[in-house]
Amino acid sequence: MSGAHVEPLLRGVSRSKMPKPPRRWQTFALLTIFVGYVAATVWSWTFIDMTLTTIFGGFSDLWNLISYMLPPNFDNLPTVIEATIETIWMALIGTFVSVLLSIPLAFLAARNTTPNPVVFAIGRAIITLARAIPTLVLAAVFTLALGIGPLAGILALALHSIGMIGKLFTEAVENTEEYSREAVLSTGGGKWKTVLATIVPQVTPAFIGTALYRLDINLRESAVLGFVGAGGVGFVIQTELRGLDYQRAISAVSVIFVVITIIEIVSTRLRASIIGDSLAKPGRITERSKKREAKDQRMIIDAVTTRQLTPPMTYERKLRATMGITFLVLLVTAIATIEMPVISAFGLLDDVWRSILRLFPPDFETAGADLWRGIAETLAIGFIATTLGLLISLPLGILSARNIMAKKFVYSTTRLFMLGLRGLPELVV
Repeated sequence: MSGAHVEPLLRGVSRSKMPKPPRRWQTFALLTIFVGYVAATVWSWTFIDMTLTTIFGGFSDLWNLISYMLPPNFDNLPTVIEATIETIWMALIGTFVSVLLSIPLAFLAARNTTPNPVVFAIGRAIITLARAIPTLVLAAVFTLALGIGPLAGILALALHSIGMIGKLFTEAVENTEEYSREAVLSTGGGKWKTVLATIVPQVTPAFIGTALYRLDINLRESAVLGFVGAGGVGFVIQTELRGLDYQRAISAVSVIFVVITIIEIVSTRLRASIIGDSLAKPGRITERSKKREAKDQRMIIDAVTTRQLTPPMTYERKLRATMGITFLVLLVTAIATIEMPVISAFGLLDDVWRSILRLFPPDFETAGADLWRGIAETLAIGFIATTLGLLISLPLGILSARNIMAKKFVYSTTRLFMLGLRGLPELVV
């Protein structure tokens, strides 16, 4: 029925008496969260005496500091490169260990694969606890017990990463399609055999994508763990800053910035290939890429028509295989070359345990009111930083979207700018 036919029927009917669409609880919840967030941001702004002058008035001092740092002094380049390689090895090993620990933990903490509610609660508690303890705190504890070196940083990265990787792995397991699992179970397959046959193939791309994403994060975090003596290029940066040698410090920052940027570009490309994110792949379509895509299509068609049992080696499969072998070689090299006394570290487990016990029971009286004010300031900083980041990210996100911006120069420049921001470790900034 068209609007012209409905309108006469509604004449004489008060709009106030017309039925209103039902209010869903999700809408009410979102509105409540939005209002609460705005109120918390306003409170945070007033609590720490934030003003626009505070934000924009410090640019002159910032420029003076940058002028002290420039030009970079690369006299210590061999030391910086050696420390940067150690930083990369720390990130690789830490991410690898956290993935190994998170895979079984995710299946135990997922609702559709957990053996019983007790195991489910324990798994979720471990993931939450790992996410709640900052990496720098873990690194400080391990450095106190194990001494200065990369092993403390690796353990800190591995344990803290379980919080994020375990959570995302668990969500991937819970979001798997259930029909194939039920079909295998109906044929008499065991529970864990069914998991291997149906769930594991579905979650493997998500697992690899999450691991690569966490590798990017761990590389940035490992760059600053040296500030607490946990090895890596952060230790070099801290040493130069303590000596007020800003030009050497900025040289170390520039090297790790370039390394982080390159690894993130490679990781993003590989992650796009694995999860099938076409928007993350290079946007320029050349004659070479067209020929390559046409060749891959012919290979796929031939494989289907000839009923091959194995998929053809397309360009994307070759890329994934090459990257996988490269990461494996780098991991083996990292384990073989980094100064990490794993065997002797087992003898220091008692020291680690004693270092942890020294933290308990927590003392809330010595700091007194300053402790609670510090917690409130931390929350306020978090709300304001998130809000400012959101306000800046919205226009940047629009300018960097290839399906919105027609000019390649605009979205390419914006993406390069955002990539540069991600390449700077937070603590260094």
